[in-house]
Amino acid sequence: MSDETLTLQIGEAARPAEQRQDVRRVLRELIRNKAALLGLAILVLVTGSAVLASVISPADPLLQDVSVRLKPPTLEGDGRPGPPARTDHLGRDI
Repeated sequence: MSDETLTLQIGEAARPAEQRQDVRRVLRELIRNKAALLGLAILVLVTGSAVLASVISPADPLLQDVSVRLKPPTLEGDGRPGPPARTDHLGRDI
């Protein structure tokens, strides 16, 4: 940890060079702290999953298809994938 302090008057903006230096210092400290790095990775993973949810799982989770109820994950006869996981008693993907 360094003893450097940054003092700004109210309304005074930091110069771009100071901002870059501050960002580098924060990133350097983040890389040194393994727990913070792990937390950041988990946060990025969860946020990425939420943003890409419609791409990751395009099927409607509430859509009911009783003809495929209680089916295990399989490939259909024409080579198309069936349910990616098992289905419940209403034919919804689990």
